[in-house]
Parts: sequence; C-alpha cells; structure tokens
Amino acid sequence: AVQTLNSLLRSVGSTAENNTRYDWMALSRASIWSEHVANTAVQTLIYGILSDLASKKSSSSAAAEALGHLTRNGDEHIIASWRKYGTNECGARDIVLAALPLKMEDNTEQIAKDEETEANQRAQVSLRAISSLIPCFEILCEDKQFCGDLAEIVLNNLPSNSEWNYCRIKVVLPILAAVVCSNNKKNQMSIFRGNKALSLRLCAFALEKTRTATTRSLAVSCLFAMIASPIASDLPTLSQILFQDSISPAILKEFQISCQSEEQPSLSYFQNAVCLAAIVGAASGCRGGDSGFVADNAVSFLLNLCCRGIVDPPFATARIHSNEEVSKKELSIIGGMAFGNMLTIQGGHSPFWKQRAASLALTDLLDTIHASHPRTTRHGESSFLLGCLIALSHFVCCIAPLPALGDDVKMEAIVDAILTGLSICTVLPTNSSPLETNGVTSFLTVGLSALLKLLSDKSMTFWTHISLEVKYTILSVLLKTIVPPQQEQWNSASGQYFCSSVVELLIDEHVPRQLVAIECLLQVLVQFPSFAKDVKTRSAILSKLAVALDSPSYAIRKASGRARNLWSLTDG
Repeated sequence: AVQTLNSLLRSVGSTAENNTRYDWMALSRASIWSEHVANTAVQTLIYGILSDLASKKSSSSAAAEALGHLTRNGDEHIIASWRKYGTNECGARDIVLAALPLKMEDNTEQIAKDEETEANQRAQVSLRAISSLIPCFEILCEDKQFCGDLAEIVLNNLPSNSEWNYCRIKVVLPILAAVVCSNNKKNQMSIFRGNKALSLRLCAFALEKTRTATTRSLAVSCLFAMIASPIASDLPTLSQILFQDSISPAILKEFQISCQSEEQPSLSYFQNAVCLAAIVGAASGCRGGDSGFVADNAVSFLLNLCCRGIVDPPFATARIHSNEEVSKKELSIIGGMAFGNMLTIQGGHSPFWKQRAASLALTDLLDTIHASHPRTTRHGESSFLLGCLIALSHFVCCIAPLPALGDDVKMEAIVDAILTGLSICTVLPTNSSPLETNGVTSFLTVGLSALLKLLSDKSMTFWTHISLEVKYTILSVLLKTIVPPQQEQWNSASGQYFCSSVVELLIDEHVPRQLVAIECLLQVLVQFPSFAKDVKTRSAILSKLAVALDSPSYAIRKASGRARNLWSLTDG
C-alpha cells in the first residue's frame, strides 16, 4: 500500500499526455477514507509546486493543477490538511513569493533590453500555476496571517513603476481577488477593509492607462468587495476617501485633457474613470448604512452626466460643463452606460439601494427623454436622448419587482419612452462616432430586453388598458429592432402582415433573431388571440415552427416547440 501511494504521488505531480488524470481521481478518492493519505498528498504537492516555481527552466504546473483538483473534489480531510500545511512555513505564503517574477541579477545590456519580455514570460509561467490554486487560496481567507502577508506583498509592489513590479502584481492580484471576494468573509474582511493605503493604491492602479483591462478589473473586484462588506465598522467613509483622493480628480483631469485636445478628443480614459465611479458607488449602496450617501452622490453624478452634460464627480471641488470640443451626446452615452455598470451588480447587505437609485433618477430621466423627443425639440433629436434611454432601460432590466419603479402612470411613461427610443435608434445616423455607435448597439440590446421584460411581467396590470394601436406599435418595434438593415421598412397596421414578417425571420440563421421572433409570435397570441382564426396565417406559422424544431440550437427547439403547441391548441 505504501509503495502504491508513493507511485501515485510521483505520478500526480508530473505532466501527462492524457487529459483524463485517473491518478488525480484515485488520490482524491483515497483521501476521503484516510487522513494520512490526505496529509501526505498535500505535503508532497506543496513541495512539488515550490520546486516547479523555483526552477527557471520548468514551465510545468501539474503539481498545482493536482492540488487544485484535490481541493475541489476532496473531502474535509484534504481541506483540513491544506489548512494545516498551507499556513506553515513552507505553505501558501511561500508559494505566492515563489510565484512572483524576480528581477534578474545579471544587468548586461542585452538582458536589460529584453527585461520586459523576460518579466512577462515568467509571469505567464507563474499564472498557470496560480490559476489552478485559486480554490486553495479561497480556503485560507479566514487565516489572518496569510491575509496580512498577502496585503503586504501587494503594497510592496504598488504602484507598479517598473515592468517587474507590474508582472508581480499580475500574479498576486488574482490571489487577492479570490481571497477578498470569497463568500466566507468573517475575518479577512476586517484586515483588508481597515487598510486605507491598500485601497488607495488599488484604486490608483485601476485608473492606470498603460495596464491591461483584465488586470485592472481584478483590482476593481478587490475594491468592490472591500467597500461592500458590512463587516468592520471602521472607515465607514472609505468610498468617500477614494472619491476625494483618487477617482474624482482623475475624472476631472481626463475630461480637461479631452477638452484641451487639438485633435478629435478621445474619451476612453474618461469613460474608464466614470465606470470606476459607478462601481464604487454601487459598492457603497450594497454596503448600505453610513455608506448610502456615497451611493446617492454617485447616482447624482451619473444623472447630471446623462441629462445635462455636466461633469460633477462626487465630493469634488469643481464642476465642468461640456463645451463644443466634447459632445454632450457622448457624455450622456457614457453616463447611461455607467448606470448599466452600477445597476447590473448583484448582492450586498442592503437589498433596496437600487430602488432608492430609481426614485432619485427616474423622474429626471423621463423628463429629459420627453423634452428630447424630435417632436418637441426645435432642432431635431436632443443630445441627451440616447444616454437617458440606455440608463432607463437598465433600470427596467435590473430592478425587481417592476412595480417598485412607480405607479401605472409612470410605467406607461417608461414604456412610451422605450418604444420611442427603439423607433428612433433602429437607423444609425451617418458620420456617427464609435462611442455613439456603441451606444446605439447597447440601447438596442438593453432596450429590447426591457420591453420584453415589461411584456412578460404578469404584475403589470396597466397592459389591459392600453389601446390596440399601442399594442400593435409595441409588436412593431419588437420586430423592427431585429429585422436586418437591408430589409425594407414596414408598417404594422395589419396583424397578418406582422405575423408573416415574423415567420420569415424564423428561417434566419441568427439564433437571437429567431428567439425574439418566436417570442413575438407568443405575444401576438396572448395579446391578439383572434389571429389564430386566420387559417392561412396559422398554417404558415405552424409549418415554419415545425422546421424550427429541427434547429441545431437547443434554445430554438425548446422555444419553437412551446410556441407550436400554443398555436396548435388555440382556436381564437
């Protein structure tokens, strides 16, 4: 038995050509029945990982992958062994330190020239091992010593002034994010949340222009978890400090740079800073309590951006109005998309912060959309229409239940606004900027989702009072949104023509268009059951749905089967 165990341990830490690792499975199974096997396996694999990371020539991560597999699939024996040996001298902390790319001792010109390449190569080798060990690090989220050491390592390498510092941060940030964002936040959050210096440096790193979006997003994830946790009452205004010292100054600086640019201004860095402000505001709302006022300030900032083109970041000492160099439409679009970043975040200690955000923002958004309608403006479409529509659609998609948005009068105004927007935005204006193109695409997606949610929500009682003409318009907009641009525009005055147009889309190869077409057929049947009496229309729909039953997409087969059953059983 001992010889078999030793052979198995030598095998699990080595690279195998076969992707199915039966040796890992066998060791995982054996550890369930024997604490000794679990202890021996964890110790052996830890030494194997340290050996692989210490070897400059080795790029193997088999030992790390094996330990990750055992942690995910083993029982309490493996977890207990990892808690025991992972916190020892040669444990998790040493693995992290061994994974950090170190600067080469040889300082010849050739090596200095290739320093960036060498640093990235070593970081990639370390990341392969670290990515497999993420479940192991999550288990140690309760260990104060490990969390303290991890925070110290991050602080020692921020700001990332050199390529070597940046590569070390690339390796350690996934570990920090896994630990901070772990579900079990009883002890480690008090360590990280009380670390003001760590928060400010992570925030500054998230705003760096020269770093990849993937690495910066990990820093943002850490920041969100550190702010949103309700544990540890110290530093209740951490998010306010981040706005005052880092985020708001960065927003004003990037906007001023865009205003002073002699060429076509680029708002990408400004947009990144605004999105970070939205996420920090959402974290404050999730935490609730004494951080709620920070979320309110973030909502007001995004609302001013959407509806007025005013750059007024939270807790800033100045505000800036848009000028001719920077389009108000682009600022409004950035604000609307940032509302999406804020509202799509789920969870948190305070479950009603989104409803509060809606109460603060919806009236202004609806008023701006109404004032921006081409029929009510002198010079055509207003600059703020598209951004406000994006924000409004995100509120509809992200808040449940829908009656929390307001009474029937407000809900009818919301439906009318989204319908108006979908009717206008289906045709993209010529000479539009990339940001405007992205804004139109974003609204067509989220606006259509919002309208479908409103149509399918059974709690929306006001649908029974809407006229037949409005119902035709709703279905018309649904189809018009998904019709390919090369097809002719059409009029939905005839329900039969509408159904025939939907039927044509059922043979489209684009799965999302097929799904929405089937949803349109279901809504036609719900809203206008008399259409089922038309034998010609009904037979055409059933025949096309029968073809859709053979689609390679499971979602299409499922949806078309349900639609065909309903159309077959309904006699009008």
